[in-house]
Amino acid sequence: MKLVHGLLFIIAASSVESQNLPNDMLQDNHLISNGMTDGLQKHHKKTKYKEYTDSRCRTDEGKKGKTGEDYDTYNYIPNMYDQDDCEEKCSSDPSCTGYEFKKYRVCEIWHAKSEKHNTHHEKGAYCFWKKKVEYEKHEGCRCRTDNNEEGSDGHEYDTYYYRVYEYTKSDCEELCSSKPDCSGFEFKREERCEIWNVESKEHNTKEGGGSCYWKK
Repeated sequence: MKLVHGLLFIIAASSVESQNLPNDMLQDNHLISNGMTDGLQKHHKKTKYKEYTDSRCRTDEGKKGKTGEDYDTYNYIPNMYDQDDCEEKCSSDPSCTGYEFKKYRVCEIWHAKSEKHNTHHEKGAYCFWKKKVEYEKHEGCRCRTDNNEEGSDGHEYDTYYYRVYEYTKSDCEELCSSKPDCSGFEFKREERCEIWNVESKEHNTKEGGGSCYWKK
């Protein structure tokens, strides 16, 4: 009986406490529970691959490669990887250039670039090279969200200042291309590189120093 009274007291106290919360806190809690971010949408595009059936992945020189140098090998025993597991491992690894999969045999995570997407014929094997990411360039503009908000570091984008990282435009682009959650990047020479993680369906920009590159 005492236990029942105790539970009823806790429930009643929780109800009173929630009623006494300030409106802004209730609103914040509502936003969090519904995953809303004031019109901002997280960018979760699936990594795109070019599939080669009955093929093993190879470098541009056509060489087999060496485990630990061109690719990492995950044998079916003990890892028990299916194709989805293998693809997820590659997609979540910025340094992964593609993967090779053979059912009940092996999953290879490749780190060597193959611009020619070379392969070697082998029945039952599948090679998946990551597709080159293309961008829509906005010269002399800064990236903006669909709401035209500037955003803040650590939320809409991460900033890499030149004085620390010395990133070139190619470095900035490669960093964004390697991240599935990167929606685009902003670059100003010898000043900054911004890696955006918020999708802008309208590809909005604002005039200013540097250039904005949204993923197509």
